[in-house]
Amino acid sequence: MKTFQVITLGCKANQYDSEGIASALEEAGLVRVEVGVPADLCLINTCTVTHEADRKSRQQIRRAVKANPGAQVLATGCAAELHPEKLAALTGVSLVAGNRAKGRIPELLGLVQGSRPWNIRHFGRHTRAFLKIQDGCECFCTYCIIPFVRGRVVSRTPEDLETEARRLAASGHQEIVLTGIHIGSYGTDLEPRRTLSEVLDRLVPIEGLRRIRISSIEAREFSERLLDQIHRFPKLCPHFHIPLQSGSDRILTWMKRRYRAADLLRTVDRLNGMLSEVSYTTDVIVGFPGETDEDFEATLDTARRIGFSKVHVFPYSDREGTPAARLPRKCSPRVIAERCDRLEALARDLALAYKARFLGREVEVLTENERDPETGRLPGYTDRYVRVLIDAPGGLFNRFLKVRIRAVEPEAALGESAGASPAARRAAMSLPVLAAPSVAEDLPCQCTAAE
Repeated sequence: MKTFQVITLGCKANQYDSEGIASALEEAGLVRVEVGVPADLCLINTCTVTHEADRKSRQQIRRAVKANPGAQVLATGCAAELHPEKLAALTGVSLVAGNRAKGRIPELLGLVQGSRPWNIRHFGRHTRAFLKIQDGCECFCTYCIIPFVRGRVVSRTPEDLETEARRLAASGHQEIVLTGIHIGSYGTDLEPRRTLSEVLDRLVPIEGLRRIRISSIEAREFSERLLDQIHRFPKLCPHFHIPLQSGSDRILTWMKRRYRAADLLRTVDRLNGMLSEVSYTTDVIVGFPGETDEDFEATLDTARRIGFSKVHVFPYSDREGTPAARLPRKCSPRVIAERCDRLEALARDLALAYKARFLGREVEVLTENERDPETGRLPGYTDRYVRVLIDAPGGLFNRFLKVRIRAVEPEAALGESAGASPAARRAAMSLPVLAAPSVAEDLPCQCTAAE
């Protein structure tokens, strides 16, 4: 029987797409195997958000060719959309299919006739399942190549999303992460126009679904109705990834971002007034053309005022084909490196300070499906997206556990199991242990959710 493996680079939208492709290949009769096991077909879902992402994508393709002699090697994703001829020229590549052809991969391989919709019933690796609610972006920020490789906004209907979420919950996924390329634009392309709030109204009542996480949303996209839902629905996680990119309004204007630093501060104040100990994560681009010391200090000041629990720091580099690449007044590599070091140091301090709030306290953790390879501890996440490494016995995968936090580090908290919650104990015998397919390192995207 023909086997295949999937290697994924990039954002959660890409990870979702990989699961969709995998489900279609399985329905066509192929058997999925882990990376490292020889396969007849190797599919690499690429990323192109930065030149480094391009390099890693090509590296993964070469590794797949070398590790699987004689296999079909297929490149898809954003790098395949932007540079199909470059990837096709790599030794051993059998087929290149960009983002717009992802849904046709079984057909292009001659496995089926015609394209078919993806039927995702299970989302591996994490106990958290990703649910892509839309694709595409029409913002055209000056530094970003993604609108050119993902295209215009295309939203799924609330009815379709509810159906898939019910399948995922029935398969044992107790947390769903809503993701996309620009989820704040969800529904603007549908007729009649739909909203993210309508999706949440459909997902919240689903039995077996304990958490719903909104992956990334800009400050101005928190509508009054959405804020009301966040306040009323305990299933909605008090963790929000709100892109900052810069604390300087001058730089945000040059980036063509649609908000200002004050918008983030106002939104955070609203959320803090409704919920306790909200977790905020973000992305920041350091060294954008024309960024002065004063601009960078504004970024540091905004980060301190918000108290981010995690900051993804991106050193700016020109992306061919974007307006920012043509801007004058480039920052020197030395200046960018120094500013990155300062921001990363602040980010570590903020992360540690946020986690320290929970020292000695009991929190509820949804465990992952495999032990941490470095510590041997059982990893999991709180609703506020605090990663916790737990001293706990085996057999507790994909469970909600009560955990007492004993120590904290910038990247994780350390805790002891206080026992499974009553709901988890009642459901323990019926929940499956989710299988974990192999994927490459997740590269946070500057315009899609990093968390």
